[in-house]
Amino acid sequence: MTTASINSRIQGVTDPSTRRALLELFGAVRSELAELKTDSIVNPSTLSTGSTAANVANTAFQFRIDGVAYTKAAVTAGTVLGITDTINTGTATGLFFGGFAIQITAGGVVTAKAAAADQVLTSAAAAEVAARAIEPTAGNVIAGWFVVGANADSAWTAATDDLTPASDCVSVSYYSAPAAHFLTE
Repeated sequence: MTTASINSRIQGVTDPSTRRALLELFGAVRSELAELKTDSIVNPSTLSTGSTAANVANTAFQFRIDGVAYTKAAVTAGTVLGITDTINTGTATGLFFGGFAIQITAGGVVTAKAAAADQVLTSAAAAEVAARAIEPTAGNVIAGWFVVGANADSAWTAATDDLTPASDCVSVSYYSAPAAHFLTE
């Protein structure tokens, strides 16, 4: 059934309040169908440090890219980040943070993306804001974010240094991308 044929049938309803209610309902359904075509997380993953400490692990999750639903299995060893971006390569004095996004393709390839090549943010909150502002690479959807606090007066390099507090970093926090909410009030 086409949009035109549905609209035609609704216009054939003689009671004005019923016609108005049907038009509103049809508009809401069309809006929700458009949402289903967007890139989104359907059932979020919980991110954590992998059993391989330089990697980010994920629980199983579902996502959509171009309206098609996919599932990613849990990866407890974690995924190699695929980047070598850094925090505080100049080893300035102090504690510095960096924000990163975890993204996934329709083919299930998980990669990380940094807020900047060498980050020297002075708070975890600023790094979280920077991480959440990262746009996914085309053909990806963001599964979550993580913030790393480099050891004081030290550099930290993604995919080389680990994500274990009290080792190569002083802190790491993970944030899951929220599930898209369909048909909610």
